[in-house]
Amino acid sequence: ALIAGGGISLEDGLKLVAARGKAMAAACQAHPGSMLAVMTGDTAVIVAACQQAPDVWPANYNGPKQTVLAGSKAGLAQVEAWLSDQGVRTVPLKVAGGFHSPLMADAQPPLRAALDQVHVFDPATPVISTTALEPFSAENMRSILAAQVAEPTKFADVVRQLKAAGIDTVIELGPKPVLSKMIKRIDRGMTTYLISNAASLNA
Repeated sequence: ALIAGGGISLEDGLKLVAARGKAMAAACQAHPGSMLAVMTGDTAVIVAACQQAPDVWPANYNGPKQTVLAGSKAGLAQVEAWLSDQGVRTVPLKVAGGFHSPLMADAQPPLRAALDQVHVFDPATPVISTTALEPFSAENMRSILAAQVAEPTKFADVVRQLKAAGIDTVIELGPKPVLSKMIKRIDRGMTTYLISNAASLNA
C-alpha cells in the first residue's frame, strides 16, 4: 500500500519486504508460537481468555465477532481449552509464528535498521496504519513500520475511520474476498469490490 501510495519506492519496498521476512523468521525461531481465531464479540471473554496464560495476547481485532490471539503453542492450548469450556468457538490458524505480539519483538531492531537505510516520503495517497490508527507520513513511517510487527492490528477500527471520513466503497485486491467479508461484518453499509485477476479488473 505504501509503495502504491508513493510513500516508498518499489526498489526500497522490496528490500524492506525481504528484511521484514528475515527478521520475523528469526523471531519465530527464537520464540515459537502460533495464532488462534476466537469467534465472539464479548470483550470480557477475550480479556479473560488472555489471562489463562502469561504468554497469550490479542493480535488482530478483525471485527465485531472475531479476534485473533497470538502466543506460545502451550499457552494457546490452555486458552483454547478454556474457551471451549465457555462454549466459544475457536479456529487455530496455520501460521509460522505468533505474529503481531511480543513474541515478534526481536524483529523490531533489524527492521528499524533496514528502514533507516531507505528513503521515505509523505504518501500522495493517504495510507492508514492498522496498528497506530493514523495516516503514514515521512515523519512517522519508520517508527510505525518497525513497531507494528509486535503490535496488534485494529482492522475494524480502520474500517470505522474510513466510514466516518465519508468513504463507503472499498476495492480489495486478492484471490478471495477475505477482507471484503470482514468489512461487511463491521459495516453492512460499505460497498465492496474484489479484483482477483485481469478480467475482474476490466469488468
